[in-house]
Amino acid sequence: MTRPLSIAIVTTSYPPDDGGGIGTYTHALAVGLAALGQTVHVVARSARTNEDLTDGVHIHRLSGAQLPKIEHHVPGFAWSVQVALCLGTIARQHGLDVVEFPNWEGVGFVYGLLPRRATVVTRLHTPFFETLELDVKGRTLHFGERFSCWLEEQAVRRSDHRISSTRAHRQLMSRNYGLVEDEIRILPLGIQLPTLGASPARPSNRPLKVLYVSRLENRKGTLTLLEAIPRVLAEVGPVEFVLAGKDRPHAPGGRHFAEYFAATYPQCLPYVTFAGFVGNAELEQHYRSCDFFVVPSQYESFGLIFVEAMAYGKPVIGGRAGGMVEVIADGETGYLVQVDNVDALVGRMVELLRDDSLRDKMGAAARQHVEAHFSSTEMAERTLALYRNLSR
Repeated sequence: MTRPLSIAIVTTSYPPDDGGGIGTYTHALAVGLAALGQTVHVVARSARTNEDLTDGVHIHRLSGAQLPKIEHHVPGFAWSVQVALCLGTIARQHGLDVVEFPNWEGVGFVYGLLPRRATVVTRLHTPFFETLELDVKGRTLHFGERFSCWLEEQAVRRSDHRISSTRAHRQLMSRNYGLVEDEIRILPLGIQLPTLGASPARPSNRPLKVLYVSRLENRKGTLTLLEAIPRVLAEVGPVEFVLAGKDRPHAPGGRHFAEYFAATYPQCLPYVTFAGFVGNAELEQHYRSCDFFVVPSQYESFGLIFVEAMAYGKPVIGGRAGGMVEVIADGETGYLVQVDNVDALVGRMVELLRDDSLRDKMGAAARQHVEAHFSSTEMAERTLALYRNLSR
């Protein structure tokens, strides 16, 4: 009989603290591995420090250590130390075979320096250098930003193994860090599939609903969407747009996007809701009630938000860049549009808004696509098989 593995997964967030993509996938993976009979520990940053056992997963919540007065110079280093100490305690008490880190914030750096430790696997998400390139174009980076980029790279380099969710992102990371591309393994992310009931009847006076879920920032193509909205309304009439996610001051003039939109397109305000960050229950209702989903990102390492929307049987529109090309089946489960191309985005949105049967067909294909390729069960099984092989 094969011995169960003892696995630790380190994350910046974990439900119910955060319903974002990283927390969603980590929860799905942890619960999936536990269901397969493995001992699973999650080490997560949280507003509180405690431990509990939920869904068969041992959760260690840490408040997130910082170095007073110098944290802005060496961001993330104290957190990396705190996580290494926590993992040491877990190893002494329970044993550890594999630790999975995200590349974000270089959290695995200190643990990777230890001479006696478990096998370290780093899962490659969108790195800080890529975020900076897209979000702060033309500005000289301060020391703390350069340190964060260095810490992330060093943590990745010191890993025993590396995983990417898409081939496109593997290529980006190998090129920028000088890694051997074929040595980075591909493991797509997955989610727990929601149960789909009969769609509620739409009130005759309710317009179609378009949903955006992500932070409002340059990298997510938020400005492209906002510039497309007035043109869509002019072509098809009333449409309800809901933007769910934290608003950042990336709009022209250093303004938040809601402020920019209100000043630039006041005539469109009755049709647009800036919902801010929403909890899981409210987010689920938005997914169920929307007619299609759009986030015209400039880059995604994978694009879990598109998988989430497709799992609810919704067509999606994303940018033709990065991992989105491998997640969205263009013309089948939704559309890919050229990055920053307002004309292309308007055209695809208008097409979906005007054709009920097309939305239904693409939505059904989207759900089937997720079931076939991006379920949490398949992700957990693939991950466990890999970890067994790596920890021998």
